[in-house]
Amino acid sequence: MFDDVWIEVMRKGAAEQEQQVADHAQDVNLQVHILTAVAEALLQAEADQLDPWATVYAAVPKELLIATVAQVKALARPVDFDYLDLVEPKYVPLRQSLLQLYQTLEFHAFRRREPALLALAHVVRLAQRKQRVTTVTTTLGRTTVHAPLAHITERWRRHVLDGTTIRPNHYEAAAFDQLRAGLRSGDIAVAQSRRYRPFESYLLPPDYWSHLCATGASRLARTEDAQTYLGERGERIHTQLTALQADVGPTSGLTVDATGALSLARLEEAVPALAKNLSRRCYRLAPRIDLVDLLREVNLWTGFLDCATHQTTGQPLDREEALPLLAAILASGLNIGLTAMAKATAFSERQLAWAADWFLHDDALQAMLVKLDNFILHQPLSQAWGDGTRSSSDGLRVRLGVKAANADRNREYFDDGRGITIYLHLADVGPPFRQRVISTNESEAWYVIDGLCNHETEFNLHEHATDTGGSSEHVFGMCAMLGFRFTPRLAAPLDRTLWTIGKPPSYGPLDPLVKGRVSTRLITAHWEEVKHLAGSIRHGTTPASVLMRKLAAYPRQNQVAQTLGEIGKVEQTLHLIEWFRDETYRRRVEVRLDRHEGANALGRALFFGRRGIMRDRAFQEQMHRASCLVILMAAVIAWNTVYLTDAIESLRSQGVAIADDPLPHIAPLGWRHINFLGRYSFKSPIYDLQNRRPLRSGTIVDLDEPPGDDGTDTQGYW
Repeated sequence: MFDDVWIEVMRKGAAEQEQQVADHAQDVNLQVHILTAVAEALLQAEADQLDPWATVYAAVPKELLIATVAQVKALARPVDFDYLDLVEPKYVPLRQSLLQLYQTLEFHAFRRREPALLALAHVVRLAQRKQRVTTVTTTLGRTTVHAPLAHITERWRRHVLDGTTIRPNHYEAAAFDQLRAGLRSGDIAVAQSRRYRPFESYLLPPDYWSHLCATGASRLARTEDAQTYLGERGERIHTQLTALQADVGPTSGLTVDATGALSLARLEEAVPALAKNLSRRCYRLAPRIDLVDLLREVNLWTGFLDCATHQTTGQPLDREEALPLLAAILASGLNIGLTAMAKATAFSERQLAWAADWFLHDDALQAMLVKLDNFILHQPLSQAWGDGTRSSSDGLRVRLGVKAANADRNREYFDDGRGITIYLHLADVGPPFRQRVISTNESEAWYVIDGLCNHETEFNLHEHATDTGGSSEHVFGMCAMLGFRFTPRLAAPLDRTLWTIGKPPSYGPLDPLVKGRVSTRLITAHWEEVKHLAGSIRHGTTPASVLMRKLAAYPRQNQVAQTLGEIGKVEQTLHLIEWFRDETYRRRVEVRLDRHEGANALGRALFFGRRGIMRDRAFQEQMHRASCLVILMAAVIAWNTVYLTDAIESLRSQGVAIADDPLPHIAPLGWRHINFLGRYSFKSPIYDLQNRRPLRSGTIVDLDEPPGDDGTDTQGYW
């Protein structure tokens, strides 16, 4: 929450600067023209040997020039165009809360003297005496105390210090800014916290890790020494670059023009018309079905509801008794809520709440998803889509209608509102196998490896695709150590650097891309530490997202983080070379990411309740709703897979020749034949004005009682 609050403070400062620029754009434009006329007059006076002041005042009257200079001074922003001077009004209302946070939590520095903590301790010490930090030296009783200044970076210095005078609000804001940086990087820990601990505590104990390595149980893909790795990778990069150099030309996707600029041919659509027609014919043959009936049928096939066991007895519900579970999953996954679902079914809200509270716990929801995924994997048609060895991940954006600690502003996705991201991992056979609610402005790359290492399905994942948002050099490096082939679709790949191991020879037209050399010294010195880090993730000591977040936030001097980045540069270079050389490789990645967009579209179609706006504040409630949504997605994919198989067999039995080639292009993500909305009945009895419906019976309530959650607080009065 502190992290999000501080981001909001800085964001508001930047937004105010943008607004000021926009509000005064016309005035600034006019002043630029006036000052340009002055400059031109001075240049003319010098060239023609004229009186400079007479020439200037002939072009621009003196009074106008004086007024313009005054206006420019008032509107001018700092030379570096920084907005820290606008942060103070945003910080002041939060000051007491932030100081209370600092005094409530117990912070520990890994260094003996952490500048941010020393500065905040000084602020609190003076605050207890009802004083502020206004000077470099302060007298407390008979003691002269010097204000700590080490936390003041160059960016903050001109805002905080004016000789020996200190601006207190900027002094404190600079300290909190450094506190946030220290928490994110791991230089500062919080007592009894799981996320903000000393970095070494996230790793396997050194003795135990040495034992695993000695017995060959490290479970890493890279068990050789650093020199062997560098030699093998260096030779492979040289071989691939040489082959790519030979491939450059009109017959290749990578071409070079007369100026030496490289360009990569755009992939043309390769879905044959036959596959599109076949997909349409198959979906036309698929039976029309209500979503409730679909779930009941899929449960009959798979028994996924048997995974929902009572939290105390450990027993599942039998047959008809389990139907409230389906209703509760629908209520959450469709985002309509238990109250609305109770009105649309024969179950009471109390029944649905009981089922959700006692049976739909996290382990049960994950086990349901695993059972559905395994069922899809073993269907005959799914073999045309993949074998469960490839996957992809991307974010499903969801707007929030309430204030939540993890909700972010992002104009691209939510306009002026806030929202979250449901980060989904999808297998090549179609279904999602892991979901995680994250803040929209968080890096998706931190969560890529979580899904690859922590799933209980029968998928044997070896290759993973993301878009640019899920990519980083650290992810490349970690995937290589763990044995996953990372194949992201990177934006502007020709603007990326190709790295070599050692001084490279000339590769002709590729030389503009080959602009960097990997630090072999770093890799050699810290290779074993990186293996220790990867082994800790593989053995589940700490979630990969926590460690990846720490590594991304570490300052540049952290050698392990740098080393993992250097390994990532090697792996990213090999990925880019193959991306340039192999059109099939590019197309395979594009197809998986396009399928993922189709899955996101299915998720948005299912999540239609409340106009697709989530209203859960707590992270656990958001995760519960996301888990129910992916179960609905997996159930739809499972049902489609079975009936698409039947449709293909039916067409073949009618004499339609269907080869295997178009089958990989048929996606089990359609939903037009599925009724998500329920049914409206027009056969129930109606009442006229003389014989109206009886009022509901109920207890007498106090009219001063606050409204309930049935909508009467907004719809029952004007």
